[in-house]
Amino acid sequence: MLRRTLLVLPLATLLVQTAHAATPGPDPVTIIKTLYAGYQAPPTEAPESPTEGQKTFFTDSLEALYTAATSAPDGDLPLIDWDVFANGQDFQISDVTVTATPMSGDSATVTARFKNFDEPTTVIYAFTATPPGWRVADLSYPPSVNFPEGFSLKAYIAAGNSDETPAPTMP
Repeated sequence: MLRRTLLVLPLATLLVQTAHAATPGPDPVTIIKTLYAGYQAPPTEAPESPTEGQKTFFTDSLEALYTAATSAPDGDLPLIDWDVFANGQDFQISDVTVTATPMSGDSATVTARFKNFDEPTTVIYAFTATPPGWRVADLSYPPSVNFPEGFSLKAYIAAGNSDETPAPTMP
C-alpha cells in the first residue's frame, strides 16, 4: 500500500502542475509583481484605479462589480473612490514583497506586502484559473483601523456598502 502511495503521489503532483501550466498567460505571482512595479515607477500623474489594463486581470464578475462601484450615480460619490491595489487614495509604494501559498486546483492566493508612505500595507489576492488565464476573483485587506473586521472587495461591492461598515473578509 505504501509503495502505491509513493508511486501515485508524484503522478498526482505532476497532474496538478500540468493543469497550472496549461493556464495561459503569466502566473499569479508574476501578475502581482508586474502590477506593483508600475506603482514604483517614477512619479507621474496618478492613473485612475485600476486602469483598464489592470482590470483585465479581474474575473468577468469582479470586473463588472468594480466598474459599477466606481461609477458615480447622478453626481454622487462612487462606492469605491480609492486605489484598491494601494489601499489608499494616494500612494508612494516601496519595499514590495510578493508571496504565494501553494496553488490548489484552479485557485491561488498571492499576498503583496509593501509600504505606502512608509505605512505597512498588505493586500491579499484570490486568483482563479480561467480559459484566458489567471484572474483576480477577489482582493482583501487584513483587519485594520479602517476595516476592523478585514475587507473583501467583492463582498463590499456586492453588499453596496456606502457607510463605514466594512464587509467581512474572504475566507
